[in-house]
Amino acid sequence: MEVFTTRPDTIFGVSFVTLAPEHELVAQLTTAAQKNAVEEYITFAKNRSERERMADVKKITGVFTGAYVIHPFTGKQIPIWIGDYVLAGYGTGAVMAVPGHDSRDYAFAKHFELPIIEVVAGGDLSKESYDAKEGKLINSDFLNGLEVKEAVKAAIKKIEEKGLGKGKTNFRLRDAIFGRQRYWGEPIPVYYKDGIPHVLNENELPLVLPEVDKYLPTETGEPPLARAKNWKYEGKYEYEYSTMPGWAGSSWYYLRYMDSNNGKTFASKEAVDYWQNVDLYIGGAEHATGHLLYVRFWTKFLNDLGLVPVIEPAKKLINQGMIQGTSAFVYPLNPYYLVIEVKLIMKM
Repeated sequence: MEVFTTRPDTIFGVSFVTLAPEHELVAQLTTAAQKNAVEEYITFAKNRSERERMADVKKITGVFTGAYVIHPFTGKQIPIWIGDYVLAGYGTGAVMAVPGHDSRDYAFAKHFELPIIEVVAGGDLSKESYDAKEGKLINSDFLNGLEVKEAVKAAIKKIEEKGLGKGKTNFRLRDAIFGRQRYWGEPIPVYYKDGIPHVLNENELPLVLPEVDKYLPTETGEPPLARAKNWKYEGKYEYEYSTMPGWAGSSWYYLRYMDSNNGKTFASKEAVDYWQNVDLYIGGAEHATGHLLYVRFWTKFLNDLGLVPVIEPAKKLINQGMIQGTSAFVYPLNPYYLVIEVKLIMKM
């Protein structure tokens, strides 16, 4: 059974494994005694959306499959449970549950009275899980005494040496918010043939915004681009009606500033080699999952193509906090002076 974890240092704190209800191995693993309970639970979980399952942290549900896995280091039997807080689309749909150091695993273990093992010193497990990524490893065999960051590397090395797994970096994009239901924006160069999306060839770019009678949705609720007359690929296939958001163009605009009059490319090689990346970029919190996220991915993509010499758009990137409230105090210091003290509470 494969699991993906960002905390391999806590491998000795695993006291159970949780599978997503949709996991392909559930049917094979479930024992005859637990079959009815598992099937009922799967039916229940199917009627809840992923949003509900992730947001409803107070409603703890799950069921034991009756099966066990063998811990790769200790050789102990670890019970396999099903819980809808695990999603099939994230990682492998299986979680090595470490209740001592993960809040959701902790709540699950408390609810079903499962063992909670402390492997990182620093918390009080009688009250809550200790999720901080700092502290020394305990009860962890060859990892004992190491700080968390050192232990992560040591655990990955040992896991790879024993052929149990391998280190890997997973990237996630919030691409659901990339398409915008409005007129102003770059058209997405996609058309649909028999319901299947196809991308335009490079020599067919750019796809130009069509004229519309007004910049409003259609009467049936489709985006404004659906108002365009005779706007079809090869005259018969519907284009994508969503447009790209503002951070599509802004993901490369800093490069355009380097050579804004260049009519052949976004910037010459001489310009990008000279200017390279921004020295200091300060952006607000509202940009963190929009422009500031995509500008990094686009820069890396252009670097992979050999078009820019850097992999990061800025040498230093700072996300601002938000002012949550103020409190002011005015008091006399002596007959001739007043002191005004203002405190700002920052959320980072």
